Amino acid sequence: MIVFHQVRHGSDGECLALSGEIDISVREDLRGVLDRVVAASTGVTDLDLHDLTFLDCSGIGEFVRAYNEAQRRGHTLTVSRPRGVVRRVLELTGVLVLLTPVPANGRARVRRSRVSSPR
Repeated sequence: MIVFHQVRHGSDGECLALSGEIDISVREDLRGVLDRVVAASTGVTDLDLHDLTFLDCSGIGEFVRAYNEAQRRGHTLTVSRPRGVVRRVLELTGVLVLLTPVPANGRARVRRSRVSSPR
């Protein structure tokens, strides 16, 4: 699996655009990139997931680890534009709600789906 990234610096923080597939084989590379971007951030680090096509538990674990590190530094880590399978995995694990910023009006941007229990 291959993941590509591009970092864009803005006035309110950094945007890390991820594309490709994230699984255990790229976990260490992802960790390094996330560590560098979070350490360099001055406020908000946004993970743009629009072009990410696959995400497994190792990637989710790295997102949560980076979120915790950003929080420890007094910063914020968010995700934006996830779609397809990546969005669904983030929804099912609860990580999408954790990493989606709440706008000033207090209403979350994430459409929460109901998960019914098997009968």
